[in-house]
Formats: sequence, structure tokens, C-alpha cells
Amino acid sequence: MIVTRVTTLTRMDGPEAAKANEALFKLSEISKRVGGLGARGMLATYRPLRDSERRLAEALNIQGICGPELVQAKETLKRWAGSRVRP
Repeated sequence: MIVTRVTTLTRMDGPEAAKANEALFKLSEISKRVGGLGARGMLATYRPLRDSERRLAEALNIQGICGPELVQAKETLKRWAGSRVRP
């Protein structure tokens, strides 16, 4: 099952700065509720993620496709969807 959600992740100081973290936590929660503990999530965004956001994504078992990596999105999605769930 693939669930898609669109949101804007802005990179600004202030309250908007936490949008990427918020999206990662929400994606993690949705993945667990819909697919159980073995589910995986993927965040695709046109802007690069900060190192702290990448670490959080990894800790939450979420793969990120960011910025220039979007050019390879088709191949990345095929590999990701066909790969086994990480233990």
C-alpha cells in the first residue's frame, strides 16, 4: 500500500523551521498505523534536508529523496517498493 500526502516544507527561521521534523513524525505515525511496525515511509522534497532532519528520518525508518535526487525518483521508488522491510 502506498499513501501519498503533499505538504509544504519551508526553510525559514521561526515556527516554520520545524515543518520537516513535523512531517517526518506524522509520516512515521501514519506508516505504523496503516502498515504496522514493519512499515516504511518515504519523504520526497525538492529542498535538501538538513543533517539533523536526515538523522531523524533514518531513526524513524523513513527514506528521503531530496533536491537533485528527485531526478532519479522513478528508479529509487522501484527499488524502495521492491526491497524487503528492514528488521
